[in-house]
Amino acid sequence: LNRKPEKKKVATTVAEAAAGSRAGSFSVALLAAIVVAVVLVGGFLVYRNMQNDKAKSRGLGKLTAKSAETRPDWASKDTPFSAFCNDTADGGMSCVGVSSPAPTEEDALDEAQEAALEGIANQVAVRIEDPQWKRMASIWAQTRQARMAEYEKDPDSTKTRRAIRDSRKQVTSLLRASAGAAVPQAPTGKYFEEYENADGKRYLYFVEFSLSASELKSMVEQYGHTEKVMGVTVATVFPMVAWRYPAVTKGAVVLGVEQGELNGIGLASGYVVLEVGDNTTMGAVNDAVQFKEVAQNLYDKIKVAGGPFQFRVQANSTEPTMFVKNIPAPKKVEPEGGGSHSGSGGSRPTGPTGPINTWDRVGGSRGGGRDDPTQ
Repeated sequence: LNRKPEKKKVATTVAEAAAGSRAGSFSVALLAAIVVAVVLVGGFLVYRNMQNDKAKSRGLGKLTAKSAETRPDWASKDTPFSAFCNDTADGGMSCVGVSSPAPTEEDALDEAQEAALEGIANQVAVRIEDPQWKRMASIWAQTRQARMAEYEKDPDSTKTRRAIRDSRKQVTSLLRASAGAAVPQAPTGKYFEEYENADGKRYLYFVEFSLSASELKSMVEQYGHTEKVMGVTVATVFPMVAWRYPAVTKGAVVLGVEQGELNGIGLASGYVVLEVGDNTTMGAVNDAVQFKEVAQNLYDKIKVAGGPFQFRVQANSTEPTMFVKNIPAPKKVEPEGGGSHSGSGGSRPTGPTGPINTWDRVGGSRGGGRDDPTQ
């Protein structure tokens, strides 16, 4: 017998048709989702690589030369005209400065060194834990942040770039002058890249300065030291002050004013005392220790006879201001029994009031004879 071929079974109900449709749709949707995910991940990786490439050659042009085959590991960030610092395994610190795209190799090197050293000063300030000392940061923080924001907004601004360079140069000068051997005289690492674009050659320089744990500790202790005299707490001028007061190279920064002989003169937190004196002479203040010594000695001298106690102070971004406290002369104490009398004989002794018995003075009462007027 010939068997009839079986007909393919088809869905005879709506439910069976829907179930089959859902299974097929799920498989297609899953496959589509996988494809989309792969595309997105791949696109993200490509985008990230493109961004990294842009960061490394942002507006610089074509890379034409470099000082080493590959960038050193310490040159891990390449944002132009910036600095970054990292802690080292031995408790020290490494700070790296990156130049702007400079027209000469020498100019780029100077920029990178100044950026790195200014970064060291900034990190030392961060590591000083005294809350009263940290008030000093109010002097420079706003000015520094504003100038860096201006550069990020317009990196091609020659005026902004010059202002930042001048501030960093002055900070570097003060740091080297005051920190001494704690700051390395030469970088521990240097690397540069040469680019070429329509404007000519441009150089991007990286400079690293490394500090040992002892060097870093020495700087934190030195700059964090404070002194207190007659109710005023001061610290030596910190290099970062140059961001706001480029002409200030020495002095004592006021951190707080309490009850004392100097209260009421007008000194306030953030003011920089440059000179101290009286109505005849003014003497420069180099640091906090000298301010304490000079101010106390001068006050003790002035209060003997009274007179003006003067302070030349940098209180804002304009010219320094003179603060004066008039020390009153001590009150004269009158001797008991009245004042002195003029004359060659000096002061005359006083005696009992009333009639004076001259006879008794000359001893006449001792004789008891007939010449005694009392007889």
